[in-house]
Amino acid sequence: MTQMLALFGHPVSHSKSPAIHGVFGKENGIDLEYDLWDVPPEMLVETVRHAFESGKIVGANVTVPHKEGVILACDHLTSEAKLAGAVNTLHFRDGKLWGHNTDGIGLVRDLKAKGAILSGKRILMLGAGGATRGALKPILDESPESVVLVNRTVSRAEQLVNEYYAHDATYQQVLTATSWQDEMLGERAFDVIINATSSSLSNTFTPLPKGAIGSDTIGYDLMYSDELTVFMGYLLEKGGKAVFDGIGMLIEQAAYAFQFWFNCLPDTAGVYQLLRN
Repeated sequence: MTQMLALFGHPVSHSKSPAIHGVFGKENGIDLEYDLWDVPPEMLVETVRHAFESGKIVGANVTVPHKEGVILACDHLTSEAKLAGAVNTLHFRDGKLWGHNTDGIGLVRDLKAKGAILSGKRILMLGAGGATRGALKPILDESPESVVLVNRTVSRAEQLVNEYYAHDATYQQVLTATSWQDEMLGERAFDVIINATSSSLSNTFTPLPKGAIGSDTIGYDLMYSDELTVFMGYLLEKGGKAVFDGIGMLIEQAAYAFQFWFNCLPDTAGVYQLLRN
């Protein structure tokens, strides 16, 4: 029986998810079809509920700008999705729609695969939207020295930090928020800088305070691209050590979504090679 999957987003035509899950299905003996659903925000909840309740799909991924809005369509959230306040994976089980988030674990898995060490390191997260929400908990689980969130609207970063404080007071020792222009960011170079903003889509990047980037700094852009993104180019220009785009995160989070649907974690090496070629 063919398993029907979907991606909800706006837009979605650029997505590599059908290719990724097609390979996962073939390698694991699961016959599936993966469709792209371009849904405007005002139609999201109704469309998602109908798609699952009518039996058209058994699982789905969720991408921008719907990762937070789709929560209203869910009957239950996993602990990962609850803390993130964002959902990127949906599954219909026993007549109930579950929301899950695999972004953070996918990011951490890819960073580790690329040789990045997070434990005991200083990490700067750019942005405080759905992407950061999904990534933050697994990063904190790696026991970094510190994680600093910066956002153009500082209050949004502060709100996210306060939500984590309310969940676990020990995060106050590690997690902070500040403004993009805070000169204290340049007092000591960060080990890892993660761009979770849309700057690479607009091809503009607001400079960081001098000193935030050092010769050992690794940059990671959640956006995937065959060429250097504006953030990646900026980090190298300022003397950073290495940069990576988000194709690995996309693949790894997809693997964990596949596991959520079918209870098996696929190997990702073949997909990575396919997409890079």
